Amino acid sequence: MQDLKERGLLDDTLVVWATEFGRSPGVEVRPNDATSKGGRDHHPFGFTTWRAGGGIKGGLIHGATDELGFHAVENRHYVTDIHATALNQLGQDPLSGHLFLFSNRMHTRLKALVWDGSGLWVCAKRLEKGRFRWPEAKEKQRSVTMRAEELAMLVNGLDLKQTRQRNWYRKSA
Repeated sequence: MQDLKERGLLDDTLVVWATEFGRSPGVEVRPNDATSKGGRDHHPFGFTTWRAGGGIKGGLIHGATDELGFHAVENRHYVTDIHATALNQLGQDPLSGHLFLFSNRMHTRLKALVWDGSGLWVCAKRLEKGRFRWPEAKEKQRSVTMRAEELAMLVNGLDLKQTRQRNWYRKSA
């Protein structure tokens, strides 16, 4: 964050930090399980995110959990709301019907967000080996447009730079 701010890039960069899903505040120990080391379990009832830069108003707290930090109790939102907020800040319409892709920094996880007319869908994929190879945007371009074939190659872990499009012709009868 400090580096982006010092370089003057924070205003043009949206930083989104989010947990995969929440962590329970308590420790679970299974007394009859010799392999159990105890630990905090995951749970989907309350989690934390924060955003900075890209026009986000700083210092705003939105929502709260109960006194144990277990359940969201104030201004509850689903993860698709977080994705939609990020897209809105980037000047994109999450209800446009376009497919929006997000990746982690290591490019080993991919999440897709799409509006199907009845709700926002979030789909995820994790590569066991390798990384997703993103096409590069042209200079001053904020998004990349892909054909369905390119999307299929990206999702299957293929490097789009090592492919080339061929023109196919059918013989006329």
